[in-house]
Amino acid sequence: MIKRDKKKKLRMIYTSELKLLEERYEKMAAEGWMIENVTGAFDKFQKCQPAELDFSVTLFQAELPVDYPNKDKHDLYQEFCEDSGWKHVCHNNLFHVYCKSKDNHVVAIHTDAKSEYSSLFKGFLRSEAMLIVLLMLQIFQLMMHVNFLSYRDFMDSQLTFNFLTPLVLSGMLLICLLPSVRFIIRNHFRVKKGETILYDSLKVIKRNNRIRLSSMIFCTLYLILTFANIIFRGVPTYILITVILTQACMWGVFYLFFLKVKKIKHSRLVNTIILIALFFITWIGSVVIMFSVVGSHLDFERPVYDMPDVSILNYEDLGYDYAFEPELDQVESTLLVPLSFNYLARHENKDDYIYLEVEYIQTKYAWVKDMMIPLIFDYNYRHSDEVKPDIDASVIDYEDVKVYKIRPDQSRILVINEEVMYIVTMNQAIKDDLLVHVVGGLID
Repeated sequence: MIKRDKKKKLRMIYTSELKLLEERYEKMAAEGWMIENVTGAFDKFQKCQPAELDFSVTLFQAELPVDYPNKDKHDLYQEFCEDSGWKHVCHNNLFHVYCKSKDNHVVAIHTDAKSEYSSLFKGFLRSEAMLIVLLMLQIFQLMMHVNFLSYRDFMDSQLTFNFLTPLVLSGMLLICLLPSVRFIIRNHFRVKKGETILYDSLKVIKRNNRIRLSSMIFCTLYLILTFANIIFRGVPTYILITVILTQACMWGVFYLFFLKVKKIKHSRLVNTIILIALFFITWIGSVVIMFSVVGSHLDFERPVYDMPDVSILNYEDLGYDYAFEPELDQVESTLLVPLSFNYLARHENKDDYIYLEVEYIQTKYAWVKDMMIPLIFDYNYRHSDEVKPDIDASVIDYEDVKVYKIRPDQSRILVINEEVMYIVTMNQAIKDDLLVHVVGGLID
């Protein structure tokens, strides 16, 4: 039987949870495993004789993430800790691990709350800097989409993905950051009052980690479901893979540059400018590559859809006896709108011309419906000089079905029946007598 003398454990610890590491290292040492290395995302342990040890995990960040490391201050800090009776075990670019025997009664490394809080705050900026930058970028992207939001964004898989993805990612990043932000803010006021640093209990830390893990799982499942929806919609897999790899490469290159810049002895301002410039260079490069590879292959053949099995408004419903040959546009299905499509039909002869277009939108969520109604009005007046009418004043009284007059001449109306919305457009005014036929043909 082969006995292992080394062990690895995943480390998902934030700045506010370093006390949890001390408990882990003390427990492992008592079981005969001494912490040996803390680089990367894993703690590496070496087999040893069980020992009762006290551990201290301390932060020493005299610099921000964009600053050049000061080796002299680093060595001086380590020498100070060892002179105080603590033995240096290992360290990474965020924290140092020290230990001592339990019967060695020496003072704690941090005896001043202000200096301890200062190191924790700088450690927070250093360790969660990338999460903060990602959150700001996702919020910026979300605001851009909100400003140009259209009701069609809810009906197209790719448009829905563009809108919901920054929203989902922002929520996940906020959930990951909030415990640390709360820790920093709470102890900021405690230090100002002259009180000691208050760390979260093991129970609270485990609860926070469960919430973080749940949010990450939800985000992953959402992305998988959305990608699958886009693939089944007819977008070739190689295009989707190209887009994903391009974005991954962009962030990978930027992160490598970030690591490299930190090793260059420049001022904080110069390093910040270099990183911003590198980010935009990698972003522009990814856009160029994506459009070069994907943009020239967007003429792929889309699948042919059959008319969905729902009520279709035809000429007979309107009182005409002409042949009805609808032109069906692409059928869509998203997380928020399970089914949407639109069809149009034209009939023209020397005596008459009829144009009929119906947009079918199905949704189970009342909040989606309430959000889409004003967006439908906005969309119809976005590129028009006409003044958009008041939505409440545009309601047409019609039995149990809700009808809105989108166009002033009533040539375009919105019909809402339970979970389905219909946008009906004709080349004539849909007055009371014609409205009866339209609603009856759609619903009955």
